[in-house]
Amino acid sequence: MRRVPRQFSWIDQRLVREQYVERLSHRAAALYLFLVTVGDAKGMSYYVDTSIMKRLSMDLTLLDQARDELVQLGLKTVPGCSGYQSLQCAC
Repeated sequence: MRRVPRQFSWIDQRLVREQYVERLSHRAAALYLFLVTVGDAKGMSYYVDTSIMKRLSMDLTLLDQARDELVQLGLKTVPGCSGYQSLQCAC
């Protein structure tokens, strides 16, 4: 389950305080915002790639690159059988 941080914000403030936002490409930041926005209580998103690509104006190569960036920074888990899970700054 998602935990609401003490310093409540819709997007975890650690994205700025811990300089994640400076390390993300625009496409990775857009994907993170999308996944956090559409995620359920456990952070799971069930959107298929084609839908995400259309909404974010990305092709599959750019989507995969953005996804890889989020995984490398610990902001997103790898795919499971039920979708992708975006993390609230897994620091």
